[in-house]
Amino acid sequence: MAWDITTATYVSLKSVSAQDTKPRGVAFSPDGAKMFVVGSTNGSVYRHDLSTAWDIATATYVSAKDVSAQETSLYGTAFSPDGTKMFVVGFATDSVYRYDLSTAWDITTATYVSLKSVTAQADYPLGVTFSGDGTKMFVMGYGNKSVYRYDLSTAWDITTATYVSLKSVTAQDTKPYGITFSGDGTKMFVMGNGNDSVYRYDLSTAWDITTPPTSLSSR
Repeated sequence: MAWDITTATYVSLKSVSAQDTKPRGVAFSPDGAKMFVVGSTNGSVYRHDLSTAWDIATATYVSAKDVSAQETSLYGTAFSPDGTKMFVVGFATDSVYRYDLSTAWDITTATYVSLKSVTAQADYPLGVTFSGDGTKMFVMGYGNKSVYRYDLSTAWDITTATYVSLKSVTAQDTKPYGITFSGDGTKMFVMGNGNDSVYRYDLSTAWDITTPPTSLSSR
């Protein structure tokens, strides 16, 4: 059944150690043809192209974008659906950074645009993701074991982000790292290092992380 992580079966792996020995986060283009990995060793985002969509075993390294001038402790990345905006997050400055790509999905064309400090809420931010329309940003805070929601008055412009609410996940894992959502915002997934597990939360109101989960599962 779609989105049911308890039915997940291991399929394959892709080593990225040739690019970075400390990969911290991953993101994909909507069609599954491009994979992006953030590495903290070199402070870079790496692009891999997949000859078969979603089959990471077919991934080939293409290029890198050094973002260490902004963040030296990279942990998470996200993209706008059209591939023209890239976001990274890390705990060296407790901020989310935006880059605009002049050529969609080509990270070598990325130019730094702006930042949003989340230090007032998310101590040690390790993950970031957005709603599909770019009006909501979610940050995983390792320090307080919580997910934080910010609403953007201008889509994808993180300088317009305002803190809205939080959801503690400490009852499931004391070392939360990554976060993502289903496209409709009714399912939230958290990766935890404490129990080496992925956790699913169902939201009774889309994108509202304060709504009690209608179900919870882990893998």
